[in-house]
Amino acid sequence: MLLLGLIFMPTLRISEKTKEALGEIFPAFNTGDDMVQELIKEAGYEDLLEEEKCFFVNSNKPHLPDDGTKIYKNDVVITHGPKKYGEKLGRLQKGDYVISYITGIGARALGKVKKEWNGNAVEDREQIYEQENNEYQVKVNWKIILTEEESLSPQELRETIGWKPSQAVQKISNEKEKEKIIKAFKNKI
Repeated sequence: MLLLGLIFMPTLRISEKTKEALGEIFPAFNTGDDMVQELIKEAGYEDLLEEEKCFFVNSNKPHLPDDGTKIYKNDVVITHGPKKYGEKLGRLQKGDYVISYITGIGARALGKVKKEWNGNAVEDREQIYEQENNEYQVKVNWKIILTEEESLSPQELRETIGWKPSQAVQKISNEKEKEKIIKAFKNKI
């Protein structure tokens, strides 16, 4: 198992006096969180409030010459084939969570997108896997990398979120499922 710097955000507590003052400034908002979010937006940092999405990306192991883990050393997640597979990576935005899924083994790694897909296949010299097919990459900061034995197996995924991924790139739409799978990764370390 490899742990690469998880960041935990502190809880911000607002005194009743501050909350009342903010309530005077922002009377339409019912919670301190609403008020603080409005201040963040007014300060020009609205992008910090965008909700992080979470995606499974299948390593496509059956079509690779190894176990599909070179992506972790190279800080990327990849797809291969026609451009439509690159376009699937286009759904990933900076800051989104990425879960590397290996067919038959399970979820191996959890990371965050650090640079979005540029819309093109990588040059041959930049390919992680030398193949005839095009290779598409998105830069990822891998936070947790599990060994094959530690991976969240397909059965564990079904028990945790009720399903396992079946597509090259698959979004976890349910916020509770996203939280459960991230917690399952953290529990493995």
